[in-house]
Amino acid sequence: MYSITGNVTLDFARDKLFSHSSRKGLMMMRKRSIISTIMLSIYCLLTLTLFASPYVTYSQDDEREIEAAIGRLNASTVDERRDAARLLARVRTARSTEGLISALHNSDIDVRRAAVSALSARVKDASSKERTIEGLITALDNSDELVDCSKSNVIYRVAANYVFTGDF
Repeated sequence: MYSITGNVTLDFARDKLFSHSSRKGLMMMRKRSIISTIMLSIYCLLTLTLFASPYVTYSQDDEREIEAAIGRLNASTVDERRDAARLLARVRTARSTEGLISALHNSDIDVRRAAVSALSARVKDASSKERTIEGLITALDNSDELVDCSKSNVIYRVAANYVFTGDF
């Protein structure tokens, strides 16, 4: 029998710890621990993916595609120019903003209108807001047919607010 003395209590604990049923219990605890760790890792990855989705980074292939789209803005067919403007409108990088600003000087009115609407949608983008405002002001200076009256009033208001306060 076991008494309450120190040595006997340690023997009892050791016997219980290393008995067959206890080892099986420890292995089950380890398996549960591993499974819960894996589940927690998956949860963390999903959470990070959801939070990081607005901050998409672009690969070199995407950068090459943007450069090719900027080159296609001066293509011979209207459809190629429109497709290039649509691609630049979808991608939100500083280089695509520059491409949209260069599209404002295009001969095709539809390409210029697409560039103006894409730039006006980017006004709140923190990464290239100054350059976007400059592009919209350029659009207003270049041609009245590009921007209808309601859009031009909004653009002028946003530009004036930026000039006077430094914010939108």
